[in-house]
Parts: sequence; structure tokens; C-alpha cells
Amino acid sequence: MHSYVARSLVTFGSSIALVLTACATIPTDKFTTEDAGAEGGAASDGGSADSQVSQMDSATADTSTPDATPIAPFVVDSFFVASGFMGDGETAGTIAMIPAKPTDNSDCQGNRATPGAVGVCHDVTYTPPASAGKGWGGVFWQYPANNWGTKAGYSIPPGASKVSFWAKGAAGGEQVTFLAGGIAGAGSMYQDTVKSQIKATLTSAWAQYSIDISGQMYTQVLGGFGWTMTATSVTTSGHFYVDGIEWQ
Repeated sequence: MHSYVARSLVTFGSSIALVLTACATIPTDKFTTEDAGAEGGAASDGGSADSQVSQMDSATADTSTPDATPIAPFVVDSFFVASGFMGDGETAGTIAMIPAKPTDNSDCQGNRATPGAVGVCHDVTYTPPASAGKGWGGVFWQYPANNWGTKAGYSIPPGASKVSFWAKGAAGGEQVTFLAGGIAGAGSMYQDTVKSQIKATLTSAWAQYSIDISGQMYTQVLGGFGWTMTATSVTTSGHFYVDGIEWQ
């Protein structure tokens, strides 16, 4: 069992989604999760960068160093990339992340959270492997992409007090833990200076949620947002949607 960061929980689809390879390997000491539960296990060291495929649009996030640090509120999808596949997400085909443009007619975009929803609406499916799984899966939105502590994170000025987002389940009843920060580990050159999480049981209707980050420092943010689910909470597939992710 892993705890969340030393007991802490370790882009636009075009009409034809581009497929990019995401770094799926998590050094064991970089991320642990309390909410992956006792069923969860340590992620393996090393591994191939093509062990996980994510459907993303290359224009989803600017992974270069920005000219100016954004002032909250700002849209997570504009600066962070959903590249940090964790747990069972290390196995190709286990987690699908399908973002879509606002004009796309998908279950996600055809019924967005609000008419003015910001960023990307992500259609997420976690299907635990039939055997030899880790007992949990998840994805981090990282800056820059695939950053588990080898590069500097994003420096965000103080003032934000929460990470706000909208979510709904495909069927309702999906149990998801949502994260802000928490990437850290012994020996890492860089690590998050913020960490917080909430557990939510989703309904089949959009609802707004927020992760409290008040009073914390944002000088080094590697994981701007993330989610995890335990395999035991999933009947067939953990299918849900998340939209309008914003630091405020």
C-alpha cells in the first residue's frame, strides 16, 4: 500500500484524435497513494516510454517555459499535460483519456458541464486488468509532460485557494479521488510544494467540485491536477468525465 507523498497520493482531440505516447513509468519513490488503497501496489522502476498510449492533441498544452507566469484563475489544460499514467495505467489499454474540442459531438462535449466551461472535457475510462493488476490506476496532469521530478515544475504566484472542476459519472456511483500536487520522492531533484485531495462519489449529472489548497505554496507545481480509482471500486470500467479544470 502506498501513502500520498510520504503518505500522500503518489490533449484536444481533433476530429481525428492524435495518438501520442505517454510516459507511463513511475519511479517507485516518486509517487505513492493512500487512495489507491491497500489493493494498490508499487509502480515499477524503469520501463519503456511506449508502454502506455494516450489519445491527445499536440496543441492541448504548451510544455515550453511560458513568457509570463499565469495569475490565477488559469486553465490547467493550458499549461499541464495529462501524461502521468499511474498504477494500472502503466499497462497499455487500461486507461483511455479522450479529450475533445468544444465543437465535437461526443458524450463529453455534446453535454458540457456549463455553456462557458473552460479547458478540455476529458472522457476517461479505467478498465482494470483481469489479472496481475496493481489494484489502482490514475493520471496526473504534469508540467512539463512526463515530469516525475527530473525537471522544475510550474511556479504559480500565491493567491489561488482551490482547484475547481466539474465531473460526472457515466452511470453514477463512480468513486474517484481527485488530486492537486503530490508528486515527490526521496532523491528527486524537484517535487511538488502543494498537495491536497478529495474523494468523490460521482452522479450521472454534472457537479462542481473543488480541492482546497489554501495556505499552501505554489512555487513548484509538477502535478496541477490528477485522479485515481481503485480496481475494487470498478465493476467493469470506471467511466467518467471531467471538465473545466481551473486553479482559482
